[in-house]
Order: sequence, then structure tokens, then C-alpha cells
Amino acid sequence: MRVEEGKIDDSAIYAELGELVAYKKPGREGDHEIIYFNSVGMAIEDIAVAKWIYQTACSKRIGTKLEIWDTPLWV
Repeated sequence: MRVEEGKIDDSAIYAELGELVAYKKPGREGDHEIIYFNSVGMAIEDIAVAKWIYQTACSKRIGTKLEIWDTPLWV
């Protein structure tokens, strides 16, 4: 991430995503403002994308069914 790499100083961070979504701070007000969003660690996004890919593949009848274990634990 940019902060850990020293490319962005903590003082340059205006708000966290939750503050913007909850309207605790206003979002961008002009084209000169930059939004940097790093979604690392948000597994819900990965799951949502994986579900969409899976459903799309199923509806188009494409892909390869993999048997990873003998008895599925869930599904």
C-alpha cells in the first residue's frame, strides 16, 4: 500500500471509506481531488465478484467442474 511504502503520508489521508459512506465527511468536491481506495482485506468484495463470475459461467454453460474433495463440506 502507498502509506506503508512511504508514498503517502498519514496526514494526506482525508477520510476513511466508512466516513464518506456515513456522510461524516463530504466526498470529492472537484476534479483536482484524488480518490485512492485499497480494498485489500475486504473479503466480501472477493466473494461478490466470485459469485458473479460463477453465476455467469453457469448461465453460459462454460468452465470446468473441479472435484477438489470426495464429499463437499457445503454446497
